Order: sequence, then C-alpha cells, then structure tokens
Amino acid sequence: MKKILGVIAVVTIITFIGCKKTNENNPDEPLFDITFTEEPLVTKLSQLFPDARLVKLETNDSSLVGTRNMKVIWRDGVFYIRSLNEIIMFDADGNYLDKLSHQGGGPGEYERIADFDVVDNNGHKEVWIANYGMILRYDAETKKHIADIKPQFNNSNTSIWNMSYVNDSSILVTSNDELWIKVLDTDGNVRHEFMNIDFANSSESPVAFRRHGNLVYCPIIETNTAVVYYIDADTLGLRPIINPNEKFVTMKDHTDAYESQGMMGFGKYIRENFITFHGLANHGNDVLITFATPEGKHYLGVSKGGETKFYTFDEGATLENDLVPTADTWYPVTKIASQNDKGFILIMEGDEDENPYLLIIE
Repeated sequence: MKKILGVIAVVTIITFIGCKKTNENNPDEPLFDITFTEEPLVTKLSQLFPDARLVKLETNDSSLVGTRNMKVIWRDGVFYIRSLNEIIMFDADGNYLDKLSHQGGGPGEYERIADFDVVDNNGHKEVWIANYGMILRYDAETKKHIADIKPQFNNSNTSIWNMSYVNDSSILVTSNDELWIKVLDTDGNVRHEFMNIDFANSSESPVAFRRHGNLVYCPIIETNTAVVYYIDADTLGLRPIINPNEKFVTMKDHTDAYESQGMMGFGKYIRENFITFHGLANHGNDVLITFATPEGKHYLGVSKGGETKFYTFDEGATLENDLVPTADTWYPVTKIASQNDKGFILIMEGDEDENPYLLIIE
C-alpha cells in the first residue's frame, strides 16, 4: 500500500488521548482537544469498527484504479475516485458506473488532474478539476464540460496544487506561488492570500482541506499546525491541530532543520528527533490520526464519541487487520486520501491485479 501514498512522505503516529468539544472559532485553542500519551491497546479491526462496511470495487477493463495518489470522495451514494488522470465512479456497493475522462490540451480538456471536488452548484452536481492554473467544471451526470474558472493570479505561471469548494462565494486553493494558500471567489478573483511558502513547510496531499464545523483547515506537513479558514469571518490564520507537546515537530523545527541539514538531510533529521504527524481526518469531533515516533513506532489514534484510543500498526502491530489480512500494513494512513460526508474511508489493497477495498466507517 506504500504506492498509494504518492507524494506523501514516510510515516505515521501515535498515542492515547482524551477528546472533548473545543471552541472551533478560538484561534488559541487546538482544533481537537487531544492529549498525547503512548499507551497502545490491542484489538482486531473488526472489533474496533464493528459497524464498518467493507466495499470491494469492481474490477474490469474500464474500472481499473491506479492507487498512486488516489483520492476518494463519497457523495450522495456515489464514490468518485481520482485514478491517475481520470475520475472513476462506483455505486455504494462498489459496482462500476462511469468515468470522467477528458485528457488533452483543447477546450474543455485537462492535461492533468492536480485535484478535484464534487460540487452542489445550485442543486446541480458538478465535478470540478484543477488543471495547472485553472479549474474546469463538468456536469457530474453527463460528464460534459460546462465552463472554466480562470483565477486572476499575479503570476501567470502559478499552478493550483489542491482545491476545495467552500460555498457559492469561496474556493480554497494551495499553489506553487510564494503565498501558498488563496481564497478565490467563483469568478476566479483572489480575495485573500496567506503564508509565505518554502520547501520545509509545504506539501501536497490527496486531501489538503478538511471541514470542521464553520471552518476549513489545511494541516502543514508533519507538524501540529494547520492553516485555518474561518468561513463566517472570511479570514485565514494558523492554529494547533491537537494539544501542543514539546515532542511534536513545529514549523520552526522544520525550517531550522532544513537550513542546517539541507534539502537531502532535513527529513531524516526531523523523523529521528521528533514525533511527526502523518495525517488526520475528522468527522465532526470524531478523529482518526496517525503519527510516527523517533523510535520507529507507528500509531493509529481513534477518537470517537469523546474517547480516544491508540494502536500500533506496521511491524509489531497491536491492531490486527482481520478484514483484509493480505492488505499492506500501512493502510491506516490512507484516511488522508478520502472525504466522506458521513464518516471515514480507509483504502486497502487486496490481490495485486484487482481494485482495492474501501472500509467505510460511519
């Protein structure tokens, strides 16, 4: 399953925790009230998520899914899956439905799918695709091209890495521009820009933006920090993801290590000296989070109903995958590649020549 991670770096997670509701609009509070403590429990995946649903995606010549940089969105009974340069659609039982594929350089075509979103635009479902410096809109049912959104970037060479439709007046994007995160209106005008970018504090992820109540957050690679967009206030800021701990790598640690160790050595230095975040997904205040410790232990934290427990995975795992025993042991990190309106999705590969399984946790 390591190949599914695409641009995501090595790793994973950590600890035990207690989680209660936080004030989501207080910039001084963590997004999730989670306190780290290293006490892994032992259980089977089927016991941890007894109500989870395992979906096997149909395998045929039209539906083959490439798991590198795969992204899954579950909306209104349909799985929309980015597979290489196409969006493949499956029903709730994993049966193949259709695909959106308009590769090319002409009108209504894209050269690459940097990111995509499924948008309810005035009651009409659309698929929006980020392609270099523009966003293409397609009808989700007919797959026909509707229109383009051409952002008014200051630099004509600016490319969109990630995007998220917020509402009918706001789109969030990350870019390769000096100011990393931007707020656009649906006509492409740039309303806000935030955060000077450098190699040590930026990264791409299959799902960069996640919703939490009346805000949208974007975790910064490996750190306990996120860029947060407050929808009502229409403002951007930085905020801790969970309760701070001196063992967690900070943005300053990342920058200092990059300056002292260089591009080739700073990542190894960080992982050998700090607890590093691999990824986090939430549904309301319920959270799945993964960390790595300098000792090489990998943890999955599960916070549900106000209680959080941690389990190790990979070598010496305390969490046994009895649902798909042949799956790669790194499947817990795949939560960062999905969006589910009702809960969480984990991606697990089965046999080599078949499509993966989706574990739907609600």
